[in-house]
Amino acid sequence: MDLQSEMVRSGMAVAYLRYSRRYENEQNEAKKQRLGCGLENF
Repeated sequence: MDLQSEMVRSGMAVAYLRYSRRYENEQNEAKKQRLGCGLENF
């Protein structure tokens, strides 16, 4: 299990895309589902 992936997917963390695109898909999925708080600002 990848904890970071689950956190980004659930909107509890953001992917720092400047240095890695590893969690970009998870972050996009969280944005589509409007999960977490403030993801639209990233």
